[in-house]
Amino acid sequence: MRIGIDYRILTVGPSAATRGMPRYTQQQLREVLASGTDDEFLLFCDPRTDQSLILPEIRRSPNVGVRLLPEAVTVDSHRDDTLLAKAEVFEAWLASQQVDVYHATTPFYLDQLIVAQHDACPYVATVCHRVPLTSPAQYLATPNPRPPYLPAGATARR
Repeated sequence: MRIGIDYRILTVGPSAATRGMPRYTQQQLREVLASGTDDEFLLFCDPRTDQSLILPEIRRSPNVGVRLLPEAVTVDSHRDDTLLAKAEVFEAWLASQQVDVYHATTPFYLDQLIVAQHDACPYVATVCHRVPLTSPAQYLATPNPRPPYLPAGATARR
C-alpha cells in the first residue's frame, strides 16, 4: 500500500517539533516502520519545512519518501476566495502521487489544504487537541474567535 502522510506540521520549527502534534505524528510513523511493514510512505511537506526535523529513523527508512506540496497550496492565506482553487490544485497533485490512502494529520489547516472532501483517494484524519472545541471559554483568549482549527470538528464528522 502507498500511504501519503501530511507532514506540514513540521513547519512549526525546531522549538515545537518535539511536542504535541508533530511529536505524535512522527512517533506514530516511527512505530509503524518499526513493525516491519512493507508499505510505502510519502511524507507531504511544505517546501519551507526543515527536513532535518524528520526523525532519523524515518529519514533512513527505505520505504519513506518526501514530496513537496505545490506552492499554490502552501502559500499562507486566510482568504476564503482562494480555498476552492487550492482544493483543486491539491486534489490534482494528490492524484498524481498515486497514493492508496491519505492521512490528514492537520485537518484544521483548512485555509492551506482542503481535506474535507476529494476524489483522489480515501483518507483518514487525525484530530488532536479538541480542548478548544469543548472548552473555548477556558482555552481561547478572545471571545468569538476564529482560530483555524475550530472547523476541524465539523470536518471530522463527515
